[in-house]
Amino acid sequence: MANAFATNFAIPATNNSFQLLWKLTRVMKKAGWTVTASSDGYIRDTTGVASADRWGGNADPSADTYPPNSLSDTVAGWIVMGGPQTVKIPLSANPTGTFIRGESVTQATSAATGELLGYVWDAVGLSGYAVIMPRTGTFDNSNIVTGALSAATFVPTGTVVVYGREVMFSKSPAASITGGQIFYICADVVSEASQFFSAIAAATTLPSTQITSGSNGIIVTNGTINVTSTAGFPSAGGILVTTTNGPQSVKYTDTGLTTFTGCTGGTGNMATNNAVVALPTMPPGALNSSITNRMNGIRLPAPNIAVQDTRGFPTSGTININIYGSPQTITYTGISVNNTSGGGNGSFTGCSGGSGILITGQSIGTFPKKGICIRGDLTTPLTGHSWFSAITTTFVATGNGQAACVNATPSAGVSADGSFYAVLSSSTPATTVAGFMYTRLDDTEPGDVDPYAFLINGSLLSSTFTNQSVTTSGNSSVIALNNIIYATSERIQFLGYAARGCTITSRDVPSMWFGSLYSTLISGTHTVISGGTASPTLLVNHPAATPPAIRDQFILFNNGLAAASVNTGIILLERQIKGKTRWINAVGGTVVPSDTFDSKTWLVVTTSATSTPGILFGPYDGTTTPVL
Repeated sequence: MANAFATNFAIPATNNSFQLLWKLTRVMKKAGWTVTASSDGYIRDTTGVASADRWGGNADPSADTYPPNSLSDTVAGWIVMGGPQTVKIPLSANPTGTFIRGESVTQATSAATGELLGYVWDAVGLSGYAVIMPRTGTFDNSNIVTGALSAATFVPTGTVVVYGREVMFSKSPAASITGGQIFYICADVVSEASQFFSAIAAATTLPSTQITSGSNGIIVTNGTINVTSTAGFPSAGGILVTTTNGPQSVKYTDTGLTTFTGCTGGTGNMATNNAVVALPTMPPGALNSSITNRMNGIRLPAPNIAVQDTRGFPTSGTININIYGSPQTITYTGISVNNTSGGGNGSFTGCSGGSGILITGQSIGTFPKKGICIRGDLTTPLTGHSWFSAITTTFVATGNGQAACVNATPSAGVSADGSFYAVLSSSTPATTVAGFMYTRLDDTEPGDVDPYAFLINGSLLSSTFTNQSVTTSGNSSVIALNNIIYATSERIQFLGYAARGCTITSRDVPSMWFGSLYSTLISGTHTVISGGTASPTLLVNHPAATPPAIRDQFILFNNGLAAASVNTGIILLERQIKGKTRWINAVGGTVVPSDTFDSKTWLVVTTSATSTPGILFGPYDGTTTPVL
């Protein structure tokens, strides 16, 4: 399956940046990502059947039109996209011969083929593993694997582990055209199967109830809705209420035993026995909060845990707390709401389990402990944040967006890639370009089973980053998908897993990287892009009268000097080279948004005509002139 593009995708008026995210999912699906679960705000599908996709079910995803099904600008919805896999094959002996990284490998008997990403071997512990990007067939745990170029061999010993990837996009009715959340997970498809977003969606039954006579004939926006029972519903959230005008999306702020209160949204009159169903704004249970200062220094297990906000959490269940980068699972039997003493806004009560010391601001959530929130503030579950920076009135309402995805379908001789991006522009400041990219990495450490990272941008410091969204005192400190390059700071941040699947669990954590070939160390632990002079670095050994500018991949690395940030658990004390970005390049000097690089095969993504360096996203379609 080839690369897929949505070039110059016309975005409608009223700042509707969500439609570019919707279009991105169509492009991803066409390139080979699968829709593993979806909801249009009314109907949830977890079959994984392509035609049942609630965001558009045409055989050719590029033929899907907006709005599909019931997914309009004013309802909530979510979609889970499944992407490329990697295989980790245990070894009990050092390979015979010397493999060449990137070469094709073939397994005897199974006939499975793939791309060798690398292997590691501990001669002292007599253990190791190889990492392969599969192409055809299924690798087993017994037959010899041979390199096509090197003729080197190894024999698997132990359980072969397959790592899958899912990205979830969600939108909410309160900020439906400009805001929502994006989550990413890379997990073992067997031992961590329950953590995938699609599994959460499939395993969770949405509670339902019925209207009672107390609300018969009452307008749905009356403020209070009387039902037979609210058992199983979150204490605050969204519901789908059937009225004389059909299914209506309603937000509520509190519940009694038989009432939803603080209700807003929807039209029409209710009638006795009309259905009320929980509204699936995202895979249920995807809620987050953070530890308050009254719990600072308290050691787990603790009977009560005070947090910034408990709204939306079930009245009993489990939560994950990020302790020094090691998620701890806590079981609780009750919650208190709006407990403002000591600066907190709620508490989990009857808590048990977990170990370690709590610190103010640590993340708490019901999201899978391996989930990474790359964008979104879930303090108020149905509100969300901007997809692209703070683009509201500054968004070019009549502008275009660009979306692309690299081939995500493995085949004979071809590895899945799956990199994707979405880019649009805003009018303040002039010619600002906003967006994000998920990119395959090259030259990774040989034992890295997740050679991918997201490019994001924002003023967030590494010391405040956790593996889930965090809010403190009403001030959001989430990972921001902000302008690709700030005109003032020109800071780039990448997000992914440091060492997914590593047997040393303290290294297997969500991480943030700063840096590129242009990097300059600052503050001991951070790196920034240094654009140098206004003139780009040129390829001098070139026959052209005007030599072309040199393009360089970003290098994602940790310099090993981050002891002060170790409490967040995401900056390692060890030095690390995560890899080089395959589809993101930097060009020194002043570059403006254009299509001049490599005959329109790279899209220039930069802040303005005065910003350095220029950032290139690839691939572009090689034909169309981009109009941002």
